[in-house]
Amino acid sequence: MKRFLRQFLVLLAAAALAGCSGGDSGGDAGPDGDGDDGGGDQAVSCASVNDCPSHHLCLEGFCRPGTVCLGDDDCSAGFKCLVLKEVCVPENPCSSDEDCPAATPRCLTDSGLCVACREDGDCPGEQVCADDYTCQAPGPDCTSDADCTGTGTPHCDTTAGKCYACVTDAHCPDQVCDPALHQCVECYQDGHCTTANPYCLADSHTCVACRDDNDCSGGERCTQSHQCSSVVCSGDDDCSGSVDTPHCNTATQECVQCTAHEHCGTFQWCRDFICTPGCQTDEECVLKQGTGYHCNTDSGSCYYAECTGDADCSDAALPHCLVNDNPSLNKCVECSDDNHCQEFFYCNPVDHACAPQPCYSYQDPDAKCREVNECYICDYGSGNCAPPTDQVGFTCTYPDGPECCPGYNCNSQGHCEFDLFCDQQDPTCAEGYQCNFNYNQCEWVSCCDPPCGSGEFCNSDCECESGCHEAGEECDPISQNCCPPLVCNIFWPFCTGG
Repeated sequence: MKRFLRQFLVLLAAAALAGCSGGDSGGDAGPDGDGDDGGGDQAVSCASVNDCPSHHLCLEGFCRPGTVCLGDDDCSAGFKCLVLKEVCVPENPCSSDEDCPAATPRCLTDSGLCVACREDGDCPGEQVCADDYTCQAPGPDCTSDADCTGTGTPHCDTTAGKCYACVTDAHCPDQVCDPALHQCVECYQDGHCTTANPYCLADSHTCVACRDDNDCSGGERCTQSHQCSSVVCSGDDDCSGSVDTPHCNTATQECVQCTAHEHCGTFQWCRDFICTPGCQTDEECVLKQGTGYHCNTDSGSCYYAECTGDADCSDAALPHCLVNDNPSLNKCVECSDDNHCQEFFYCNPVDHACAPQPCYSYQDPDAKCREVNECYICDYGSGNCAPPTDQVGFTCTYPDGPECCPGYNCNSQGHCEFDLFCDQQDPTCAEGYQCNFNYNQCEWVSCCDPPCGSGEFCNSDCECESGCHEAGEECDPISQNCCPPLVCNIFWPFCTGG
């Protein structure tokens, strides 16, 4: 934990000042009366200076020794003496960073002190926030190899104070330590190489026979593999004698290992005229293995997948890629989630096709169906919105009856009935009805066989029922409960002659 500010708190001077202050205000005993200065394991926690004993300030939640005073004259400029605690405090304590000047822009709110920093991020560059809340240059990371244990860079450069993989050649068996990289390499200058391979390649830090044609003699050329060779080619036939470089790079007239992917093995590709394992792009897999193959760049292997994203799905009917943990099972589908479907449809998880949302899944199924078509209701069997199979008897408003579906009219009793209008030109009526040309309307006819007897009527179930109404009596156009051959007029609900 950070200690008190050294700049305005004369730390550890409390004891010295106590000898000058006289009386009980500066005795040898600490503020808690037992000689303890409030620090270390016995530090007293605090929220403000009022929680601390005399001669102490509240700094970052703990009581710490401050500048002892008996009056304002004992304090530095900008500070005053808190007489009850006999300690110097700011005349204008801060409550936030906005209260602090540019030189000390951070506020320690528990003490009201403005400081240069509270944490390393408050300091510029590589400086760190020291224990006295000032920005200082950081100390060394190490002073010996012991400080670098377990870091992966086990050797200490005591001059720089940094841990590295190597500092001297002694740290690199059979290699040398590159002073710029602080890494063990084969070489970083030609002097590290042998007579057989006397040149050091700067980029790879490896020793080779040649770097370019100038390093070769007798008209030989420096090959791609950095070997001097007298072979010059104009075609693959000129390279047939070389097992390792059987193909001709006609641009450089040099025999190389490959000039095309097909010159390499199944899981190798020609890059910079050398066969190298592992794919790098989907295109490489398509070239070697065909359409639908993709490259796993982590493993360098090709795998087949119908798609890896929507961009691979060109069929407008199947525009979305269903991705699986096993890419070989990826396939193009109509949908992979509900957002791919139109309103009132959902993505069927079985065949991944858009299907109507079951009407019974809504809070008010019939109300939801009426959003589709004001006449529809929910068919709980199929889950689809559909017109009712029989709307006869449904409540409606006479005469217009907007509540009745197409093919139905609203009768004078306020019930939906089959479309009743008919005439000589169009005498068609629904089953069980016939056209009464006197009224130009379809009327119920008996379907009972044999016909009902006296005092009976044929109900909608084609069964004879007793209690029929005689001529002139009020009747029900729905049940047609008039005694045969009378019928119940839909517009004038009384039994009349047929």
